[in-house]
Amino acid sequence: MPRKVVETSIGNTSIKFENTWFSGAKLFVDDELVVKDNSLFSLDKKTPFVSKKIVVDGAVHLIEVFVYALWDVKIKLNLNGKYAAGDKF
Repeated sequence: MPRKVVETSIGNTSIKFENTWFSGAKLFVDDELVVKDNSLFSLDKKTPFVSKKIVVDGAVHLIEVFVYALWDVKIKLNLNGKYAAGDKF
C-alpha cells in the first residue's frame, strides 16, 4: 500500500502527516492522532487540506497541511504560515 509521510518538529514536539490509499490522511502530534480524513482526492493547492492549532511551550502554533492528489500525492506542511517540510508547490 503506497504511503507518504512528511515530518517536522517545533522544539521537542514532533509533527507527522501520513497519507495512505486505504487508511486515509492522518495528522499526528507527538504520535497522538489529532486529525483524520478519508478523502480520495484533493485538487486545491491553495487551501489547507488540514489545519490545526497546537500549543507548544505555552505558544500557539498553526499547522497547515496542503495536499494535491490526483495521480500521485504531493504534501506540503506549513508551520505558522511558512513552509516547513514536504513538497514545494
